[in-house]
Amino acid sequence: HGAPRVMGASLRAAAPGTVDAVYTFGAPASATPGLEDLATPDRCFPGLRAYTEDVLGPKTKQVDAAAIANSHEHARMAVASLRAGGDSLYVPCPGEADWPSNKAGDEFMEWRLHWEGDYLPRLRAITVEGAPRNASEPFKSSLQFGLFAYKAYDSTAHILSELPQRRPSWRLVARETLIQGTGLTYDEDPVMLLQDSGSLDCAFVFAGTNNLDNEVTTSLETFGAGYCGFSGVHDGYRNEMWSIAKELMPKLRPKLAKCNKVNCVGHSMGGSLCEIFAACANSGRTEDPDFRQQMWTKAHPELMPEIANGGIVYTQGAERRCDEPPCPKTTR
Repeated sequence: HGAPRVMGASLRAAAPGTVDAVYTFGAPASATPGLEDLATPDRCFPGLRAYTEDVLGPKTKQVDAAAIANSHEHARMAVASLRAGGDSLYVPCPGEADWPSNKAGDEFMEWRLHWEGDYLPRLRAITVEGAPRNASEPFKSSLQFGLFAYKAYDSTAHILSELPQRRPSWRLVARETLIQGTGLTYDEDPVMLLQDSGSLDCAFVFAGTNNLDNEVTTSLETFGAGYCGFSGVHDGYRNEMWSIAKELMPKLRPKLAKCNKVNCVGHSMGGSLCEIFAACANSGRTEDPDFRQQMWTKAHPELMPEIANGGIVYTQGAERRCDEPPCPKTTR
């Protein structure tokens, strides 16, 4: 019974951290009704939800399959439908919670539109109503963070080797991977934290589905559940967020405290986790057990050292497949 009293004291002594913006790429919807930012007057999350879309005909489109994978609503935030070779569509706050939608039977799932090679080139060349927008917000930041969203699946060594060329002011300051299960149920859930050496702002990055043997089941558990005082949250994503918070936040919490601003970034399911994580962090529900499990307290911003290796947290009985994730998909 001692831990809750200590946590309560820390909450009174320092302000809980909040998420300043959310940037997602091909994220499935996360809740019904859509999640809102209770820390902003308009209840909109700053940032951008992006998904790719190709227009095949006057009434026919194909869209990133993940973005249209369930019937829940997306979080309340600006949205961009990224198109190649022509104007993209952009709706500022409150966005369109049901974009994309196949209710009219004219939008079709296409997994080939789900990857880095589809998103980053479209963001670099984005025009809206005939005007280039890649140098203006929120598209400029979305392009910057898009690389991090896809690097979440890569190894620590590869990330460290690419950052100096592709995002030279940023450094990798934390990478923790939750490993659960064995064999076909083996699952890795990496979370990483990057910091800009100038602004001391951070990108807190969740990965999407990286094990088709079992994480597809997570996406299919679409019935609504409660999380952090919100109802109707996608149960599979809610459970994923709960496990990650329980196992990894003890290691990530001290470093999040040293960030100036926190931007949550995620591709695919990682974007859905960002919506859930940010909604909870910004809810102010300090007595809620889900809030307390994922919370951190803000400290004075501080430049953190770059890591050389990531950390691993194994749940009981989890398979030890390699020393540095991502590990091979099957055991040798």
